Amino acid sequence: MFSGSTYDIVQLRPFYQYSDGSTIIEPDFVSTNLNPKIKEAPYEEWNRSFGGIYGRFAGDNVWSVQQTSDDGYILLGKMAQNPWVELIKIDETGNEQWNKTFGDFGYIPSGLHFHYGGYIFVGFSQNYRSPTMLVKTDVNGNQQWSRKFGQTGDYSVYSVQNTLDGGYILAGMKDSWTGSDAWLLKTDANGNEQWNKTFGLDGLDRVNSVVQTSDGGYVLAGQIDTAKNPDFKGQILYENYDAWLFKTDANGNLEWTKTIGGLKRDTANFVQQTSDGGYVIAGTTESDSSGDIENWLVKVADVKVDTTQSQVIIYDNT
Repeated sequence: MFSGSTYDIVQLRPFYQYSDGSTIIEPDFVSTNLNPKIKEAPYEEWNRSFGGIYGRFAGDNVWSVQQTSDDGYILLGKMAQNPWVELIKIDETGNEQWNKTFGDFGYIPSGLHFHYGGYIFVGFSQNYRSPTMLVKTDVNGNQQWSRKFGQTGDYSVYSVQNTLDGGYILAGMKDSWTGSDAWLLKTDANGNEQWNKTFGLDGLDRVNSVVQTSDGGYVLAGQIDTAKNPDFKGQILYENYDAWLFKTDANGNLEWTKTIGGLKRDTANFVQQTSDGGYVIAGTTESDSSGDIENWLVKVADVKVDTTQSQVIIYDNT
């Protein structure tokens, strides 16, 4: 958890460190010196802005950035006034080399990833209850294929990653009349579905981040509605979402599940496996003593939880 004065704010958003030791950060990342022993802060080398001059691009957002093999960068963003996604390639000093647009996107919740000489990203159409779209481009940003999942718009993807077998793993949530469940979907290298599964209790459950683990399985982080947990009966003031961490094998079968949090809303937005076999998650919590929403960083050991004692229900949708 990170907190401080009004002007010392840390917002946990993606950033990347590269081979030369430099970092590049995405918009809206506000940092502070959390270690008083560090006296010298990084200095700015350059900055660039991208967009139109006639108001058409007002409010454009870049949501993901990655370094490319030629030491330049590739940016993925959303145009504010149009249902378009924009892919922008810049050189190592930030000069634009090319850009490509992709139509009929209202939202792009997942970041950009390299794969087989190109890029992949996930987005939703601007139309209500539209399917999720997985898009693959070549290295020059030319679309090679796209795939749709959840034809009725009941499925939302918030994280996508490359897998060791050349395919993709997508994670998010599946809506239902009683709430939502966490959703995990595996595709082959061409984006064709191989299997999908849902996990959850009654309530609003979802996955915000998925990564493949060293054993070929997957670890997922998100939130689970634990308001009906009998251990907390009579203590919850309004609602209770706990940060949710769970692990599956390579075929999506649940291996263990763990909740982290207190009597208010806590959620995990990002997960990574650490070198010691454990996991680090980043998110937000309201359950600390201040009662405010705080940024939250949690380290978890690789503790196996007996799934026979878990109330989590698994649905095999294949």
